[in-house]
Amino acid sequence: MDHQHVPPSARPGVIVGTDGSTTALRAVAWAAAEAKLRGAGLLIVHAAPYADTESGRRHANAILTRARTVARHERGLPITTRVLLPEPRTALREVAQDADLLVVGMIAETAADALIGSVATAITAHAPCPVAVVRGHHQGHDGSRPVLLALGDAAEDRPVIDAAFADAELHGSSLVVVHASGDPTAAERLEANLQPWRARYPGVAVDVQVARGGTLKVLLTAAHTARLVVAGSPSRGAVARTILGSTAHDLVRCAPCPVLVVPRPPAASAATAPAAETGGEALL
Repeated sequence: MDHQHVPPSARPGVIVGTDGSTTALRAVAWAAAEAKLRGAGLLIVHAAPYADTESGRRHANAILTRARTVARHERGLPITTRVLLPEPRTALREVAQDADLLVVGMIAETAADALIGSVATAITAHAPCPVAVVRGHHQGHDGSRPVLLALGDAAEDRPVIDAAFADAELHGSSLVVVHASGDPTAAERLEANLQPWRARYPGVAVDVQVARGGTLKVLLTAAHTARLVVAGSPSRGAVARTILGSTAHDLVRCAPCPVLVVPRPPAASAATAPAAETGGEALL
């Protein structure tokens, strides 16, 4: 059910979910700024299984009207809104099939926010597109803050690396790459593996850091000065990774800045992906 008609051919670049809470409205503001920067349209959705009655529809439309008002601060941004009848996890997964980016909010200040958090965690584990989880007190789109890339296996994480470099270039940010390994040659190998991206994004300054212990602590400390943390979701098809990996889960729950979770390819295809050397320990 649409609050505003969306042409069948329209493919919004950025989709954001809202439930009307302060947390969700902050995510709407972040998504609107991101869509404007990307030159993309914004679709604001509200999952409302209750909207099968007249009073339910009025309530759902009021939630979307408030969200639209927030998004309109980005002048000239094409905005559409839509009420979705399935429950939030199902609704967001389904609508994300047509998105370049899905944005959800997360903070645990109230019981309602705790529910948002559980939805955000579930969505990042299974969404078909990258998911940005925006915490309540983020630093906006300040390009002077770096992007932080939590890098696991360089071959499996190619889409994650792509996303981190592209975001850093778009926002004019530097990129800090954190990789876990006890191998003393890991930094040299990682530098070699990143050369194709350095060549493709010559304007992005890159700082490589190899963590030899306490990886999550290193990431969370670095996240305090970061604009965005980029991490990979579990490989699809890997039975042992049917839920979000522990490091990515902790980043989504605890990082003080927005976290972008990028789908990894199916486990079978990772082995045939063009190549970068591996050999470090996977972060995720």
